[in-house]
Amino acid sequence: MDKLPLYDGSGSPRDWLLENQINLSKYIDVNDCLDIDDKIVCRDFVDSNAIYKNLGIHIYQFLKVHDEWKLRVLKHHMASWMSLDELTCIGSHQAITDFLQSLLEWRETLHLRKIVALDIDALCARLFNIIHTQSRYRALSNLKDYKAQEMLNLMQNLLDCPTLAICFRNTFVGGLLRLSGKSGLVPEALIRQDVTLEMGDAVAAGAFGELYTGDFRGQAVAVKVFKFYQNTDMATYLKAISRETLIWRQLFHPHVLPFICVHYYSTNIHQRIGLVSPWMKHGNVQEFLRQFPDANRTSLITDVAEGLFYLHSTHPIVTIVGEQPGGWHLNFSIKMKKPMYLPTP
Repeated sequence: MDKLPLYDGSGSPRDWLLENQINLSKYIDVNDCLDIDDKIVCRDFVDSNAIYKNLGIHIYQFLKVHDEWKLRVLKHHMASWMSLDELTCIGSHQAITDFLQSLLEWRETLHLRKIVALDIDALCARLFNIIHTQSRYRALSNLKDYKAQEMLNLMQNLLDCPTLAICFRNTFVGGLLRLSGKSGLVPEALIRQDVTLEMGDAVAAGAFGELYTGDFRGQAVAVKVFKFYQNTDMATYLKAISRETLIWRQLFHPHVLPFICVHYYSTNIHQRIGLVSPWMKHGNVQEFLRQFPDANRTSLITDVAEGLFYLHSTHPIVTIVGEQPGGWHLNFSIKMKKPMYLPTP
């Protein structure tokens, strides 16, 4: 199993997934630890909609030798996973991995990390194929409630991985935005309540919100709090906020202000929403230059240009469509780069 190749981003994810499945089946066929009945069970598992197949087979052969009772429990769960439809099985990934790891009383080794990495690559390839197949992408985009939440959480967790192949990253961003827009949900990892606001006067304000300072786990932060009015279309407004949040979360560049989290807090009237980012103690570039008039302006211009180039080279492309006075607030829009294909659900 150690010899099975990880996905290197150079070929078709669909072809790699098929090759991985064929190689895993061959591994089962020549495995002396498994009898004929075991091999039938394992082949059925590999041919099903199940996920984490490499880890599942590894644990199966381990328990075959060391613990027959746990093996019976595993067989029961494998049969249950094989009965699930593809999206439900993928959405249940956390529960499946937690169960598999519990059977081994998890001790991480290089061997196990390689096996799990194979399964993560396979999971990414499965999601890639779903999003690039119109009928399957429509089904994913129409997920609701907890099933939509599970899928959003998974895609964001994958996008947070710095080694994620670029073809997967590009595809998952589009899928994440569409599913969030249709379900009205955002990944749970984006929401944090351990933010403390300094509720004095706002340090800046614009047409869409006010800027407050605060603390997040000992770090000074800026909290952009959105304004709401009696005639505000809340559904449309919240959808726009979610979209800006999701786009901002995917941006990683030294000259783009990082996004930390969404923070909800209640007033006497209603709940308010804040977007949290690091506090820049020297303010925007104009304020910085007033404090440090001898600063290298060429270097600053280069930094800004590099940040803009990064935004315009992301896939999908991010463009800045508005800026509030004072330079603290940015609105993002997004458009697809051609020839990327994402079917319309």
